[in-house]
Amino acid sequence: MTENSIFNLTDRVILITGAGGGIGRATALALARQGATAVIGDIDMSAATETVRQVESANGKAYALDLDVTSADHWASAIKHVATRWGRLDGLVNNAGIMITAPLKDTSLAQFEKTMAINTTSIFLGVQSAVPLMEQTHKSFGIKPAIVNLSSLYGNLAGPAHVAYCASKGAVRTMSKAMAVELAPHAIRVNSVHPGPVDTKLLHGALDSLAERGKMPAGEKGMAAMARAHPMGRTAVPDDIAGVIAFLCSDAAAFMTGAELVVDGGYGLL
Repeated sequence: MTENSIFNLTDRVILITGAGGGIGRATALALARQGATAVIGDIDMSAATETVRQVESANGKAYALDLDVTSADHWASAIKHVATRWGRLDGLVNNAGIMITAPLKDTSLAQFEKTMAINTTSIFLGVQSAVPLMEQTHKSFGIKPAIVNLSSLYGNLAGPAHVAYCASKGAVRTMSKAMAVELAPHAIRVNSVHPGPVDTKLLHGALDSLAERGKMPAGEKGMAAMARAHPMGRTAVPDDIAGVIAFLCSDAAAFMTGAELVVDGGYGLL
């Protein structure tokens, strides 16, 4: 076995939700570079198609799949499509998510429930739907499938004006551990990744909301302040998170389950 072979994902099929942009798109590109077929699940098919185009432009393999992660029927259809087309599912990256930045008093029940549905319930639905095909993948190909759930640093720590988001991501953290214990006898690993601030539309939207309330400088000044808050002197970019996800999907992480990997450039240490 060569040193690089434990990172090799050739012939593996990995479904990434919310892969039409940001961390999801970067993850699809990273997995494809390691040889995987990246199945791009997104509710925005034009964005999903653009991710496929970028993967294929880099000589990778990808496929766009219409997926509303809050719908049990969509999940059932998506997994059935994967089973019919490839006959296997080696990995599932639950990345789809939203962030509503508002104080407790200004957060509506509808906003709270929407956040929980997209960030948390979607993972329950996705894993429940995917497990039978993953079990069959292990039996047929000897692969130990991997599930990676995107939590957040705010799943571990309190975030100002992020009550709904913290609740949803904290639930992902502990749900992932419960899934890891239950699925380990079936040769399926489950780990969570906890990014700090990442330079995506999600972060820019949060900073804009905080700026409107006078809690952060607006625009580029806000991003500069965020960079200074990191011991490493910069805010993460999607590739910083994608590499960790690709590692967890590979055999290099074969003895890891129930782990939570914080990827925040030291932001949470201060």
